[in-house]
Amino acid sequence: MCQNERENINVVVEVENENGIIQEQDAEPIVAIIVHYDIYWDRKGKEILRIRNEERINRTFIVLTDKETSDLYKNEDGSVAGVHGINKNVAETTERNILSLRDVEHRIAIQRLTNESANIIQIENIEVLLEMLKVAKNDNGNGGTEDAQNREYGGIIDLNGNFENTQGDPSNPENQEFAFIQFVYIPGNIKCTFHTHPSGEIKRYYYNGSELTKNEYEEQKKKINMGASFQETTRNWQQPPSRPDIQNIATTNYVFAMNNKNVYVYDNLGVRAYFKQNIISDFLKDKQKQETEVLKNRQKQEKESARNLSKNQKAEMDNRHKSDMDNLKRNHLREEQATPIPVNN
Repeated sequence: MCQNERENINVVVEVENENGIIQEQDAEPIVAIIVHYDIYWDRKGKEILRIRNEERINRTFIVLTDKETSDLYKNEDGSVAGVHGINKNVAETTERNILSLRDVEHRIAIQRLTNESANIIQIENIEVLLEMLKVAKNDNGNGGTEDAQNREYGGIIDLNGNFENTQGDPSNPENQEFAFIQFVYIPGNIKCTFHTHPSGEIKRYYYNGSELTKNEYEEQKKKINMGASFQETTRNWQQPPSRPDIQNIATTNYVFAMNNKNVYVYDNLGVRAYFKQNIISDFLKDKQKQETEVLKNRQKQEKESARNLSKNQKAEMDNRHKSDMDNLKRNHLREEQATPIPVNN
């Protein structure tokens, strides 16, 4: 039987007095049952199963990638890291098996899920991934040569769920293979780490061996250039985890690739899974939409119950409603912004 938590919740209700005025009144506490879930994602990060668990925590699992090293990395000269996933047939079978458990009795479903344990990996819950993404957003993903898009951002999450965020120094993809970030590890107290790979890039334009600005280059291409040589070069940062990333860890960790917008899940075996960053941002949009609808419905109900209020009381209520909605919008805006990282880090 599932061991769920119980929580007493004090309830305040709005009642109409004999003069038609809405007042708040304490009601009897109710007992809320807090249910915890195991959430399963397919290879692309789409939720395919949500099932109650007995661990008193929410957990998230993702099916391992079916991609090969050559699919994720541009070269295989020994400098790249590897991918440690499963083949396509196994991945598809795993996803079908998990999907089939939606309508199966809970105890049986739990038993069958253990058969898929070799083909899935536990990752951080979406709320934690969202906090990681807010740190990653210090790189706006637009590329270019600015320092902000050519340094790494990241952090350590300890066993209590606390974040210790930091950033690396600006780097140059023309003369550095990797950008770097340094963490201060506390042995025995690390749950996971995460960091970005920069979106920055340097583009150069050549006409007959001479370097031009982009505008000069585009203008020259519009002319008749018999036998002319045009060349464009781009130097940017590797997006999946590097070999040093994979060799230097002992837990499941995350790379937020700010150019291709992927999140790579990896351990010391290699890349285990990956999904698009918009899986996380879409969760935030859905949460904000639900919060807005809840507030709108509450305000609508309050207006319907306020038919006997005076003109001044109605105006006061309207002002309060507007203030509450404005505050919610400001909170949503803060949720979408990057988490500031202290300069002295």
